[in-house]
Amino acid sequence: MVNARGLFKLLFKAPVSIFKLVCLIRKEKFDLVHTNTGVTLGGAFAAAVTRTPHVWHFREVLSEFGFFLQLHQPLVRLLSRRIIFITAAVQDQFNSDRLKQKGIIIHDGINIQNYEVGQESDDGQVVITTVGRLASYKGQNVLLEALAKAKAGGLGLKAYIVGDIYGNRFAFRDSLKRQAKELLIEDCVFFTGFQTDIRPFLEKCNLFILPSVRPEGLGIVILEAMAAKRAVIASDSGSAREVINHQEDGFLVPPGDSDSMATAILKLANDQKERHRLAASGKAKVAHKFSEEIMVGAVMALYDDVLGSQSGMEC
Repeated sequence: MVNARGLFKLLFKAPVSIFKLVCLIRKEKFDLVHTNTGVTLGGAFAAAVTRTPHVWHFREVLSEFGFFLQLHQPLVRLLSRRIIFITAAVQDQFNSDRLKQKGIIIHDGINIQNYEVGQESDDGQVVITTVGRLASYKGQNVLLEALAKAKAGGLGLKAYIVGDIYGNRFAFRDSLKRQAKELLIEDCVFFTGFQTDIRPFLEKCNLFILPSVRPEGLGIVILEAMAAKRAVIASDSGSAREVINHQEDGFLVPPGDSDSMATAILKLANDQKERHRLAASGKAKVAHKFSEEIMVGAVMALYDDVLGSQSGMEC
């Protein structure tokens, strides 16, 4: 997650990176510069210095920036030929109509074949997986509350919390483990730490849950779980609303509402037919709308448009 402190570090390093990029662009004679994150300034300024068309690719919901986001908008508008937003949730954080006029929504895509896993297990326990950095905005504490309520409702379950903290933020990880113990679910909740390959944990699970308590740019792990043909429960905010149609290809629950999450868990845990229907619909949606091929095709078409208009300007 990007924060204001990280932005200041980037700004401090910016002059050196801009100089190096200007030299590289001039040496290699690049036709276009694509900045693949909303918080890196070097590519935009280097493109301006070298008069190279610039595409800015926004992936983040910059909710922590506040006033700095308002300062950022004029730079984005002035230094971009076109702007890619990975979701409407990312686009909607900007209030400049002129900036949005340069924008296009191109969803991130995944290689669906990479997430072909086996059938879900059926050993009498419902297995639940969540994947993400251990952080308060990711809502793992809400998930633990929901798991405890589902277990109290008679559900036999096992849960894998995949991911770890960023930097030295040990307190939150310790608080989650303490919470699991206090809720009497430590025997069925497993903190796996960071994993380079999440596919084994998708294969193990019957349900995938993304419990974020505030909007995110795009929960790629939702797409990965859907591609693995697993039913998904996600918080009803941000990009999850664009990926999931409630009760058609997944379940959406109010952010931070452990009661609603527990109800959704119990419903899908006890209804295998419905779980499989959602999983099949989710996989079909990813193939139709969120594949790597679709994303690459859309970006390449945008490049052609930018470079075509550049040629027209030079004539």
